[in-house]
Amino acid sequence: MLTKELIKENLADLEEKYVGHLVKRFSEWEVWATASQKIANREEVKEHEIPMVFHVELKMMRVILEMEDLGKFDWNDPRLSQLFREVTKDPFYTFFGEMITEISLRLANLAGVKTFLEIGAGRAHLTDIMLKQMSDKDQSIPLVATDAQSVILENIGTLKDAYPQVNRKYC
Repeated sequence: MLTKELIKENLADLEEKYVGHLVKRFSEWEVWATASQKIANREEVKEHEIPMVFHVELKMMRVILEMEDLGKFDWNDPRLSQLFREVTKDPFYTFFGEMITEISLRLANLAGVKTFLEIGAGRAHLTDIMLKQMSDKDQSIPLVATDAQSVILENIGTLKDAYPQVNRKYC
């Protein structure tokens, strides 16, 4: 049975690593907080004034505000698609995905989980991280990944071929 104490004990190293990473990466959060308020107020903020770790957020905020000014938010706007692609290549996204999957694998082992279910696999970046970690650890838990978009299922099919050593299932 999973208890709070058992979870804390088994994830303590990951918590320390995660907190340390966040403290280091976002140490200039106050600069971003001030700048983002100026941007929200439609004041001029130059890119060089923003710490590099917040540049994707800066671009995203500008696109969202532009859409807001036009009176229509459009998830299909190609600029948003491009920004989401940038986000998935950002080291923080990869770090975050690795942490999520490591936590999931550890808890799955503790609880005796027999199958993972990923609902809304998106572009399958997290799926890729999970399969890589299972492969690296020589661990095999069936993974059922679903999404409504057929292109996503194609991405998952590509991953299935990339990790033949991991016993997994796809839907």
